[in-house]
Amino acid sequence: MYKSNIEGALCYEVKTYRYTVAGRTMAEFEILLFENGQIGSQGKIIESGEGFSPGKVYPTVEEAVQEIINMIERKIIDNDWVQKTIKYSKKIKY
Repeated sequence: MYKSNIEGALCYEVKTYRYTVAGRTMAEFEILLFENGQIGSQGKIIESGEGFSPGKVYPTVEEAVQEIINMIERKIIDNDWVQKTIKYSKKIKY
């Protein structure tokens, strides 16, 4: 594991994701892989510009991604585009 030597410094990797609905990007989010092994996340709803973060750390990337997806879906569920996509998708039998 790598380590910063300057007090107050922090080094981390950022993985960037996009959440799309029917081809439209609804949100972007980042998974933050910190030098101490902790994993965090933060995101932004594109339409409103609202930034958000769960404000906690995770043991795995998968858990961090899933929780932020759940947050995004709660924030966009009432969006007109999302509602139309849900309605249209129910009409189509795959």
